Amino acid sequence: MFFKKQAQTESNQDLDKLIAAMQNVIDGNLETVEVSDFANPAIAETFNRMITYGFKASTNKFTLTLNDSMEIIGNCECIKEMIEQVESQTHSIEDMSTSSQSLGNAINNISGAIENIVANTSEASETAKRSASNMQQSIQYVNEANEAMDTITHMILAFREKTAQINEIITIVKSIAKQSGLLALNASIEAARAGEAGKGFAVVANEVKELSNNTSASTEDVVRYVAELQSGIEELVSIIETTSKKLNAGNTMVTDSVTDINKINDEISIINEEINSIYSSVETQSVATNQFVEGINNLSDAYNELLEDCMKTGHLMHKISRSVDNCRSDMARKLSKLTRNQWIRVFEVDHIIFAWRQYNSLQGYEVLAKIQRPDECKLGKWIAQQKDQRLTSAECYRNMIYHHDQLHKGALDCWNATNASKKDEALKIFTNVIYPNMKLLVEDIHQVRELDAKIEAEDAAKGIVKEDNYAG
Repeated sequence: MFFKKQAQTESNQDLDKLIAAMQNVIDGNLETVEVSDFANPAIAETFNRMITYGFKASTNKFTLTLNDSMEIIGNCECIKEMIEQVESQTHSIEDMSTSSQSLGNAINNISGAIENIVANTSEASETAKRSASNMQQSIQYVNEANEAMDTITHMILAFREKTAQINEIITIVKSIAKQSGLLALNASIEAARAGEAGKGFAVVANEVKELSNNTSASTEDVVRYVAELQSGIEELVSIIETTSKKLNAGNTMVTDSVTDINKINDEISIINEEINSIYSSVETQSVATNQFVEGINNLSDAYNELLEDCMKTGHLMHKISRSVDNCRSDMARKLSKLTRNQWIRVFEVDHIIFAWRQYNSLQGYEVLAKIQRPDECKLGKWIAQQKDQRLTSAECYRNMIYHHDQLHKGALDCWNATNASKKDEALKIFTNVIYPNMKLLVEDIHQVRELDAKIEAEDAAKGIVKEDNYAG
């Protein structure tokens, strides 16, 4: 009776422990129980098999599917390319905006310069017209002066002819004076012969003689004055002729200048018309350019908004990928019973996500508290447990370790550059170190998985079953 009661008590205790374990399962804790804690080991072993092969093994397929999905979701290459293209196009649009603004300013400057040229050419044209008009008036004045000079010349020539006539008259007067002198001499002789009776006649003869002498002297003075006057007239005629020739030459030159000025004025008018046409075209182009600049600025604003939307999309994709990754991690490590080969596949996706988290960090999508060393991550811990020479001596395995170390080293450098606000340097490290080593590591892991599957098949053919103790 005592033993029966004891057995009943132990059975009730096992039942309570089983109920507690099942409640843990309901709560999401798929942990096995200690067989030694149960009075009836079969109960514990059955429960553990249910957990291991019933629950965990059944979720393997879902976990691996989620792992494959996470490889696609966690690969931000398309987001990176989209952001880089939009950034590049945004920079190009900004450059175009700056260039178009400069073009608009240049055209406005050209428009202003042409406007000044139009004003200057118009003023030059008016000045040329005034100059031509003034020179035409000067020609008229010169022609009038030339005509006056001709009149004066004719008057002086007529005066010169009159002086010649005066010379003829003086010649006659001199002849008369000479004859009067002879007559007075004859009268004096006759008066002397007549004696006392001729004294009165002698007085007259002396007066006539004195008159003749005075007339001769005056005539000589007049001859001298007329000669001087004729000399002055000749010199004046020569000067007037020279001046007249110079006036005519100057008149010709002014006339030629007026012709040239008129030609220049005509050419200025043509240039002015062309400049007005250019000015009109530039004004039209200026309006079109301003519209183009406005369009480029609007396009630049649109691209900035697009870039912001892309960044928001990247941030949202990061949040989604982190949620899915957390779910994947929990499924793999708590709710699944993965084989060694399947764990290697999980490590592969882990490091794809690990690489792209560096990119998310430098873009500001997330803040990474620290970067694990190669021996701290799940793959590093798994590598440290491997003792099979068939696996550890393989080239693909050694390459995996090398690229794994390089990936973590590049991630640490990228993390330091990001924390130092050196985004360009961090992006350069990601592009030149992290991304290529991640790609090579993925290739290495593929080869390691193939080799591991081959080793497992060889062991299975020999009846060797190895317990997979790695639990992630």
